[in-house]
Amino acid sequence: MQSVSSEKTALTKPSARRTLPVWIATVAGVAFSIAAFYLARQQESVRAEAEFTRRADVHYAALQASLSRHLEILRSLQRLMQLSPIVHRNEFRGWARDIVAEQPEIQVLEWCPRVPKERRFIFENNVRRNGQPDFAIVEHDGNGQTQPAGDRDEYFPVLYFEPPRGNEILRGFDVSSGVEAAELARARDTGQPAASARVRMAQDIGDQFGLILTLPVYRLGPVPHTVEGRREAFVGCVRGSFRIRDLFTAAWRNMPVGGMDTLVLDSSASNPTNRFVLFDGAAGNVVTEASFRDGPHHEARLSVGGQTWTFLFRPVGQWWAAQFSWLPHWILAGGLVLTLLTAIHIRASLRRTEVIESTVAERTAELQQVNEQLRQTQTTLLQAQRIGRVGSWEEDLGTRKLFWSEETFRIFGQEPAIFAPTNEEFFASVHPDDRERVQKAVRAAIANGLRYDVEHRIRRPDGSECIVHEMAEVVRDEAGNPARLIGTVQDITERHYADERLEWERILLRTLIDNIPDYIFFKDHAGRFIMCNAAGQRLLGVPIGEDVAGKTEADFLPAEIAMVHAAADEKLLATGQPIVNREEPLVTRDGEKRFLLTTRIPLQDARGHVTGIVGVSRDITERKRTEDERQVMERKFQETQKLESLGVLAGGIAHDFNNLLTGILGNASLARMEVAPDSPLQPYFQQIELASQRAADLCKQMLAYSGKGRFVIQRINLTGLVHETLHLLRVSISKKAVLKLHLLESLPAVMADATQLRQIIMNLVMNASDAIGDRNGLITISTSTTHLDQESLEDFVGTAELPRGDYVVLEVTDNGCGMSPQTKAKVFEPFFTTKFTGRGLGLAAVLGIVRGHKGALKVHSEVGHGTTFRLLLPAAGAAACDVKVEPRPVPRWRGHGTVLVIDDEESVRMVAGKMLKTLGFDVLTAGNGEQGLNVYNARADISAVLLDLTMPEMDGEETFRELRQLRPDARVILMSGFNEQEAGARFVGKGLAGFLQKPFTPDELRDRLAAFGQSLNGN
Repeated sequence: MQSVSSEKTALTKPSARRTLPVWIATVAGVAFSIAAFYLARQQESVRAEAEFTRRADVHYAALQASLSRHLEILRSLQRLMQLSPIVHRNEFRGWARDIVAEQPEIQVLEWCPRVPKERRFIFENNVRRNGQPDFAIVEHDGNGQTQPAGDRDEYFPVLYFEPPRGNEILRGFDVSSGVEAAELARARDTGQPAASARVRMAQDIGDQFGLILTLPVYRLGPVPHTVEGRREAFVGCVRGSFRIRDLFTAAWRNMPVGGMDTLVLDSSASNPTNRFVLFDGAAGNVVTEASFRDGPHHEARLSVGGQTWTFLFRPVGQWWAAQFSWLPHWILAGGLVLTLLTAIHIRASLRRTEVIESTVAERTAELQQVNEQLRQTQTTLLQAQRIGRVGSWEEDLGTRKLFWSEETFRIFGQEPAIFAPTNEEFFASVHPDDRERVQKAVRAAIANGLRYDVEHRIRRPDGSECIVHEMAEVVRDEAGNPARLIGTVQDITERHYADERLEWERILLRTLIDNIPDYIFFKDHAGRFIMCNAAGQRLLGVPIGEDVAGKTEADFLPAEIAMVHAAADEKLLATGQPIVNREEPLVTRDGEKRFLLTTRIPLQDARGHVTGIVGVSRDITERKRTEDERQVMERKFQETQKLESLGVLAGGIAHDFNNLLTGILGNASLARMEVAPDSPLQPYFQQIELASQRAADLCKQMLAYSGKGRFVIQRINLTGLVHETLHLLRVSISKKAVLKLHLLESLPAVMADATQLRQIIMNLVMNASDAIGDRNGLITISTSTTHLDQESLEDFVGTAELPRGDYVVLEVTDNGCGMSPQTKAKVFEPFFTTKFTGRGLGLAAVLGIVRGHKGALKVHSEVGHGTTFRLLLPAAGAAACDVKVEPRPVPRWRGHGTVLVIDDEESVRMVAGKMLKTLGFDVLTAGNGEQGLNVYNARADISAVLLDLTMPEMDGEETFRELRQLRPDARVILMSGFNEQEAGARFVGKGLAGFLQKPFTPDELRDRLAAFGQSLNGN
């Protein structure tokens, strides 16, 4: 019994020893298999989430690009309405029709001009006359019914819209009265696009919501920087209405179908119930924000014209489930099977002898290690192929059989369980257009041992196409003959389309840049060109299409100009700060100098380091030229205003001074008549009269300067007038000056005052003589005719805005000392002189006479080269008359009767009264018009009235009118310090008996009264 017990004990211990490793191996194998299962499942989950995120990003990018494209369409319409002064209805429809046809998601494109309240009626009538007879500015009432727009400061009616069909309700609708009024105001004030919240459109678009984008249109020119400036320049808006669902559908037209639900929310909506914009997904799915956020999802935000949209993407259950394979389960099953086999093997091995047991244990450990490495390698390879979408394959060149990896089957759309790949099946799946090229590449690789590298298309069993990239190498046998082809195949469909899209976008960007009229350039950190657009190449003189990369502006521009541009580049690269609106010169290759307004902006890398420059230069040469011309015109206008202001001042001074001289000259003349001819007081009175006459002459010059001199207008031959004045000219000029004439005999007449023209000729010739001085010199007087256009007349001073036409020309030229530009600028100013002592108004009076004759004057002078005065007078177009001065007879005349003197100056009333009394008249006086009327009405024996023109309260014109109403035959002689033409022009055809210019002498008064003859009882 003891031996048996010992035997059992011996047998029990080895059995327990052999059982423990089995259990350990089993538990470890099961645990490892479960861990491998969860690891594989986690890898698939990571890959599925990455694929879902990528698909969501692609959908988001496609919608973003679609919105940008539609916004650019509206910007193009904005530029059309801004750049064209008048866009007709057909032009608008012609522009918009093709765009709407190509973009069916567009509901309507609109042009809404700004119509002030005061122009509403005119605007509506103009539109009706231009093809819209029923047009009116309307609004919608609370029930959505159309009614005439109410009274407000301005309207924004829909004038043009495309397409018209289905959008008829928009005609004339005032968009500032609708729910989009806030977006209209925001677009106007910011200058940026403004998007509406989701809206229910007036048009019938089904159950979709609508989106309205509004872009402001300002007057042509830079957009103002202030809100007030933008409101003032705002001329209207362009609007685009889009059906939101159609907009999203068009953007995702080429996207993979299914697999994802999309929810779009308006985060800017003030009312939470209006946040919903769009749901795109399978019918019956739960559509709430909470349901989207509960589980795998992807979120993105997009700013649309001031509105912020939130995009929520979630994978569809069926698609999400399809991202997970049976591989983790196979790994688990394989691990469990392997664990079971291992346990059995261990159990069997442990039953052997200790030596065999030890050997088997070692080999089992080795096998487990190899199996683990193989499993890990296989798992890693499968994961790598799945992640990279790269499959592997091998072809036996002897049997032409193919061996595909799992990923290769997936790429070709085949199921490993039911499809056996062969060489024929492979070529059958290659796209027919690519098949011959692939076959040639395979044959060349086998025949020449070359690397097989080709991209081609394949067709899957479901009819879809895929683009793959294959690479392979030939493996040779021991004899050096090709035995196998081992290669990879990668699905590059998305990358290929992405590359095509990037290339299209690059071409689009280049096309846009090259068609922008501004000079756009990109430079590296060393200031070398990376590229520039076509406008820049034209400015630099580079043939279109020639590459400028690596070159600098020194290769195209003069050194000094290139240094200016290089200095700006260096400053920006050193400071990293933009340089905005810097004016720069540029000289083209043909030598033309132009001016650019340049903005430079630094290009920075991810760390903020400046790596290059992007710049935009606008050619402002024409603008600067226009500005210079405007400044010249402003200077001329200011000079004209100054001369006119001085003329008004001179005329006023002359008028008032003449009133004073009337008293001085009149009293002196009366006093001289009272004393005996041999009285010692006679010389003093004569000197007073002489001084007064000289003062009166100065007043006449002042009146001439003001253009209000006394002119006796008649047809005059300017050449004949020069001949008549010739003797006086020759005795007046310097003895060393020679007078030379170039006179055109057959000269058209001019309408002018001969005395005033003599003064001009004398003044100009005397100035020429003074310029020659004590040297020998030449003075040339020329007459001619010319026809001048508006541009030629701009260099002349005198009458503003002379009409183009025929003119008679008088030129006085000397070879004297000439004038500097500073002297020339002041030559027409009153009392300006370069002589030792002044002689009155001089050339200022000449200019006044010229203005009074509707003429013009031009001066050309250079220091040391003499001076030329060129006078223009309008040609009268008929024969001129000779001017003869008849001597005035000295009458001896006295009269009697009563004369009324009406003047607000007491000295004038006193002097005129004394003069009239010396002539035998009784005199009545009045200090203003009202008093004069009372006296005239009370005395029926008044024979004549001396009436002053300028008086306070009731002036001479009104008094004259009242006198004629009292007595239609009243004889009134007008007195004024202004000339007869200026003062008497108001009385033409009204029965004025005569004119007497202040100051006047007793003889002049007697001459004027003597003209009445016997009517004043003269003898």
